Amino acid sequence: MALKLTKPDQEFRNPLLFAGDAKTIDLERVLLNLFMLIKYHGVRPAAKVGRKPVTIETFIKHLVKREADGVVKGFAGNEDKLRWWVTANLVDLVNRGNPEKEAVVSLRAIHLNSYKYRNPKHARDYNVSEQVYSMLQESHVDLVGKLRDFLGRGWNDLTNALDPGDAVDLDTLGILRIVEKEMAKEQPSGDHTFKPRPCVCPGQARVFADDVRKLLVYQRAVPRHVLLEYLRTLIGMHVGLYLLKLFKMLPDWVKQGERHPQCRDCSANGEMEQPFHNCPYQVQFVVDCGNDPSSDMAKLADEDATFYYARIHDYIRATFAINMALQFLSKSDAQRLQDIDEALAAINKGGVDWNSYFKIRKQNLFANLKDSDQEEIIDVFKPILDLQLSEFDTFVEVVTQARASFHYRYHRELLDSLFQSNRETGLIWLGRSRKYRRRFWLSSRLLETLVQLSVLRPHQGGNGESLFSSEPILIDSFVHWLENRYGIVINGVGSDRFSSSGIVVHKAFKSNILRLKERLREIGFFNVLSDAYIMQRIRPRYQIEKQQEA
Repeated sequence: MALKLTKPDQEFRNPLLFAGDAKTIDLERVLLNLFMLIKYHGVRPAAKVGRKPVTIETFIKHLVKREADGVVKGFAGNEDKLRWWVTANLVDLVNRGNPEKEAVVSLRAIHLNSYKYRNPKHARDYNVSEQVYSMLQESHVDLVGKLRDFLGRGWNDLTNALDPGDAVDLDTLGILRIVEKEMAKEQPSGDHTFKPRPCVCPGQARVFADDVRKLLVYQRAVPRHVLLEYLRTLIGMHVGLYLLKLFKMLPDWVKQGERHPQCRDCSANGEMEQPFHNCPYQVQFVVDCGNDPSSDMAKLADEDATFYYARIHDYIRATFAINMALQFLSKSDAQRLQDIDEALAAINKGGVDWNSYFKIRKQNLFANLKDSDQEEIIDVFKPILDLQLSEFDTFVEVVTQARASFHYRYHRELLDSLFQSNRETGLIWLGRSRKYRRRFWLSSRLLETLVQLSVLRPHQGGNGESLFSSEPILIDSFVHWLENRYGIVINGVGSDRFSSSGIVVHKAFKSNILRLKERLREIGFFNVLSDAYIMQRIRPRYQIEKQQEA
């Protein structure tokens, strides 16, 4: 028999802590919804009421009509070929390849205006785009504006027409031809306004923003769809790392009754060589570069994945505790970090009113039960009630126990989808049997994305602007860069954590470095020309010569 909780009792999502809902998400949908926020400065456009569902035929008809207008040619009479191009290149689908369930989500997220044609019920991202937008706002430059310029390339908002002076690829041009009739000025909806809240971990957000800023250096050198894949991969990895940081941070804040002093004045930023050197909640985990789930390296990566996923329970309890304190303070819609400070101070201080408030709420949990159910449910929570905790702690523990399994399952799914489990852009590999559990694993596409960032070197221009150039980097330097910047441990030999480890662990790390080199060779960044240390270099794929960031 489950405990029946009211809406305030089980309220979990707190946008100030983490804006997204714990759901399985698709990063393509996150990118699409992020485009809307970027275009309208954090405000969602009003949805058109009564629009018919969007289908493949919708886009075919639009393109054929554009031929009748004289702006394109060759579509009429070739609808079958046109349908193939639209399906393969221009649209995002759910249940792709299943004729009975396949449906259009939207135009592919490759232009700022791709969201114009979408089916909202399939295009949900469960508010993760709001978290990403808040993290972008932590940049010291107008990063949102730079993204708006890049993503909107090919369309002139002043003339409300295609920009003939800005060439775009064929797929982007196809999307622009489809939406150009719908490009009347939209009005942001007051019912869907979004004011980005400050990030509770600004340092992690700044590193993400700095990565996106560097990524834009490649916008003239890398094909658009490749750059957007890099962006999508970075979004998933960084939001996942942000959550891992919260798993350590929030429980400690609740325990101490205040934010850590270094969190109050976070100095971490992406331009530092070791952004999280002084961070009390630094995230570090061993990552396997191989494909053998039974190897010693895989076991180390498995242990770290188990460690961080197990912290979800502490995070759930801490979130409930902060939310209940905010309800007591009548600040359920917290907008400032000071609101979190007040909630933590209330948890630490308590008081007569505090105890009375939560005593009543605890009693209300069991008050409305039927006599036949009351005894059974009280028996379930008796171990907690017998601990003689404070009224607040007892209430939070009861609510946590009642909802923990639900939230744990969905947070696990959220992390798996952010880290793109079992995909070529992923940071997690989930075993196909119970014998092999999930482990941190470095995929080829994610490795490629990180290499592209690692080879960029900043320079100061004559006018004070930031310039970047691509330069080779030693493999050892790359390994240290991954660990210092993202907490990704490829080689733990020499670190305090593995200082007392035996020969088995040291051999595992040595093999992991060899597998990293093999992976780099496979994706074209490393060629072994000599055994000399100085020749063990990763070479840039794209030559950037002191180019301005955007």
